[in-house]
Amino acid sequence: MAGAAEFLAALPADRWAIVTFASKKLAQSRLEAAALAKPRVIVTGEDVAVGKPDLQCFPLGAKRLGFRAANCLVSEDVEAGVKAGRAAGARRDSRSGHWSRS
Repeated sequence: MAGAAEFLAALPADRWAIVTFASKKLAQSRLEAAALAKPRVIVTGEDVAVGKPDLQCFPLGAKRLGFRAANCLVSEDVEAGVKAGRAAGARRDSRSGHWSRS
């Protein structure tokens, strides 16, 4: 996504997380390959029993940041993540095509 690196770099380090069902190693590799900053909080498939569209990943990420999921913004690129974000009660990033169709 154009501008993602600049956007993430502008965020306070303790205010954002990556939530993925990928392994921690794969998630870190993808961040490095995309030249994106690594957040303090990364929730991976190793942290949850069930992947998206189950909602458990987003409340866990929010909790690790010190927030409730309802006070977080979720930006997703796949429908399973959209469903998980909705189920968790998170706010939606309106720039994503998936969110705009909901």
